[in-house]
Amino acid sequence: MKIMHTKDNAKVIEFMYKNGAGEEQVDLSESSFWCVAVVDNEVVGVAGVNIGKYADRIKGFFVTKEMRNKGIGTALLQDAMKCTKAGRVTAYCTRSSEGIFTRYGFKVTRQPHRCGISFTEWRRES
Repeated sequence: MKIMHTKDNAKVIEFMYKNGAGEEQVDLSESSFWCVAVVDNEVVGVAGVNIGKYADRIKGFFVTKEMRNKGIGTALLQDAMKCTKAGRVTAYCTRSSEGIFTRYGFKVTRQPHRCGISFTEWRRES
């Protein structure tokens, strides 16, 4: 597996919809850039990273159904976290990916709403 970066929001959103991502997984606002997981020249997962003034945000976290539970989500999250600089990082994730975020120290800061989305937050150690 290889992870690359792109700023092509349209291509990433097209990939997510093509692979069954729902509205709750596709944040249509632009990301600063995307971490893209590629296996055998096929995109199998993405994670958007927004670099902010006071906090960075990980969003649009998605791995194709066939490639889940194979370490791709972990690799994407690790790569996305390496790209953040702020003392605070937030993430927008579904219930199905909440476990990976909590394993990496994110805390749920808001309860999920009807689509199963939860907001999580991680603070960089000083």
